[in-house]
Amino acid sequence: MNRHSFDKTQEVRIKVLQGMSLIIALVALVVAYVNIFISKVYILGTIEVLLAVFCFYTYYKTCVSTSKVWHRWAVAYAYFFVVFLAVYILKTDEGITHWICTFPILAYLLFGKKHGLISSFCLLFASMIPLSSFLSLGGANSLHLILNLGLAYMTIWTVSHIYEAMRYSNQETILNLALRDPLTKAFNRRALQSRFSKQTVIDEPVCVALIDIDFFKKVNDKYGHDAGDAVLTQLTDLFVEQFKEDNVFRMGGEEFVVVINADQQAAYDLAKCLIKTVESHKFTYEKNCLKITISIGLEELVTDSSVDLSKILKAADGYLYIAKNNGRNCAVCSINNSILGN
Repeated sequence: MNRHSFDKTQEVRIKVLQGMSLIIALVALVVAYVNIFISKVYILGTIEVLLAVFCFYTYYKTCVSTSKVWHRWAVAYAYFFVVFLAVYILKTDEGITHWICTFPILAYLLFGKKHGLISSFCLLFASMIPLSSFLSLGGANSLHLILNLGLAYMTIWTVSHIYEAMRYSNQETILNLALRDPLTKAFNRRALQSRFSKQTVIDEPVCVALIDIDFFKKVNDKYGHDAGDAVLTQLTDLFVEQFKEDNVFRMGGEEFVVVINADQQAAYDLAKCLIKTVESHKFTYEKNCLKITISIGLEELVTDSSVDLSKILKAADGYLYIAKNNGRNCAVCSINNSILGN
């Protein structure tokens, strides 16, 4: 199941990169002017000009939607390097050490929880190299500076990590609510539509099996709706076991779709095996053992063409209707314009 169409994280990261590139470029130009024309620190000023040029380039790329993943890493670590270099050259004279505290925020915004954690740790360790030179200056002020800077860095790092962890957890919860059936935990119709959008082109054999539980209403009438829910949950587990989680979708009620990555003949054989598996399975509710069968309508997607899911489901529903008229507990599909039943 393709979750990326619902996950806007990468789009947010691109926006962050866009804003960060512009801000760093402008700040780098201002600082470069000061270093070149006022402080006479020509090497640092030149490097800052180069950083500004690259950040403007990245900003342009994000505006025209052609930025690459490496742009994100390049901008971030170029910025980190220039700050380290400035700290080493200028020492504490210009208060440049304060910029080190921006590292965790940028790392988590651009790279996420895992790489943000690794980057923040590595950057903290790397910061000790230029900061250790302050101790050679002697006095309590240098030690106090390092301690305060370290505590500030750790505080910002901790807050950034907690925020990103909670954001990721909330995102997963929202995606599950949007894409999964709350009862069976199978993917839902919205997830199926996302998998086979109109832009999707099939380049290998794929079949859609529309599955309906035979006489499901009798289960609810005889044993209650809780028993029906138990059957739906156990049946979903069977489907997942046979075809993997990403291929199982609950359409609503007692109707499911299973995506089979095979041509129609192979998918038809797998459908018949599934029917026998369900028929022989012991569905249980409390102390009751329930007998369940299913009917299947099978339709193959046309390769090398875009998918019209509504037409596919309509065709599969037609074959499902034939399966029910043929006595249920069977699979029906079309091969060379002939109808096959169990």
